[in-house]
Amino acid sequence: MKKLLVTLLFVLALVTPFHAQAQDEAPGSQSQFVAAINTGGYGCGVYVLPTIACNPVSTSIGGWFGLFVNTQTSTGYISFTSVADLGQATITSVVTTSGSQTKIKQLTVTFKGNTNDGDGGTYTGTGVFTFAYYGTNGNKQNSLILSLTSGTLTIKYN
Repeated sequence: MKKLLVTLLFVLALVTPFHAQAQDEAPGSQSQFVAAINTGGYGCGVYVLPTIACNPVSTSIGGWFGLFVNTQTSTGYISFTSVADLGQATITSVVTTSGSQTKIKQLTVTFKGNTNDGDGGTYTGTGVFTFAYYGTNGNKQNSLILSLTSGTLTIKYN
């Protein structure tokens, strides 16, 4: 009888739907990490209003993220790769602080997403990023190179 019970429990564990398994993130728990940026910043490429795109940016806890924002429509996403159990997040709001009419000095975004570990978890977050700009003189026109100088992301599991 004991052997039958152990066998039944084993089979039950195998057929339990994956989504019914326990969630590993405690609701309300927070995680914070920073962009791991070398001195001088992370070169995001040519700056073209109203888009900010930086990818891949390494993090202080391992993995990378990509930041893709349209500052005019306050839309975009953050794509996480090998960062805890974070999947792609949708940006829900954008606030900018300008250093001039065309240069964004600081960008604050809020976002929401689903965890990618199969437990059905969700998260919300805030990201604060600062930028510097460097000029180039190529192809008979001046271009600005966007450089990410700092970034902090705070995640709250729901």
